[in-house]
Amino acid sequence: MMLSSFIFFPLFIVKTVAGGLPNSTGCLCTYGDPCWPTADQFAELELQVSQPLVYPIPTASPCYPVGHPSGNCSEVILNWTNGNWRSSLPGSMEESLWESYMFNNGTISGCYLDTTLGIPCEQGNVPVIGVDARTPGDIQAAVKFALQYNLKLVTKNTGHDFLGRSAKRGAFLVWTHNMKNITYNPSFVPKGAPTNGTYEGLTIAAGVQWYEAYAAANDSGRSLVGGLSSGGSVGAAGGWLQGGGHSAALSPSYGLGVDNAVEITVVTSTGEHLTVNNYQYPDLFWALRGGGGGTYG
Repeated sequence: MMLSSFIFFPLFIVKTVAGGLPNSTGCLCTYGDPCWPTADQFAELELQVSQPLVYPIPTASPCYPVGHPSGNCSEVILNWTNGNWRSSLPGSMEESLWESYMFNNGTISGCYLDTTLGIPCEQGNVPVIGVDARTPGDIQAAVKFALQYNLKLVTKNTGHDFLGRSAKRGAFLVWTHNMKNITYNPSFVPKGAPTNGTYEGLTIAAGVQWYEAYAAANDSGRSLVGGLSSGGSVGAAGGWLQGGGHSAALSPSYGLGVDNAVEITVVTSTGEHLTVNNYQYPDLFWALRGGGGGTYG
């Protein structure tokens, strides 16, 4: 199988923590603070996005209350270590420890699979409400809403961030997991580039996971410089690329993921929707290719 020389990654994701209002001071607003938006204000946001708002819960929450489970606890037990199943839930992180929150006094708020511990299920570190993004416009609306109310904002595709940045206690969530569009273009031209500068490009939306990206590339008779994970559950267009994009199998021959990216579409922390490459916004294009997940957009 021939390897496609260049890969085109659009990233519809936002900065991990939104900046505050221009004149704001102090901490970002979280659930329970007087500054937290009202139900009516969230209802106004819901009218601006394509899907109903989501209310994330910890992964083990369906197993509680003990004796009268609120959901399918058998499904939770069966899939507890299944990365693809976890990624399909807005409140579930790949590493369950990031769903728990430790207070300064050492006490922990969380929700444990082992119900025999006798500890009540609590929200812990899981965001309380969010946007199920399907388009860049959904993300723009979410970011602008977070800026308007100075909210602590986190983004999640699959929840594989090993530093736990897909979860924050009392935060507002942008969930990109359902942005699954993939297209192959054998003569892709980056915006602003000479028309004769074409590449074989695979366009990958923010919610695409590696098992989906590899299948699409295979269907097009191509291969990808990509990541490796159990079941291919890691996101293909997020932190992997922004962290450099190492492939143990293909990087020695074809370079890192960032070497194969020719254009990125990004929503910034100010709510702008930009297309960046070597011909427009080249500084941001450079920064996104290795500057760290969620750092610049």
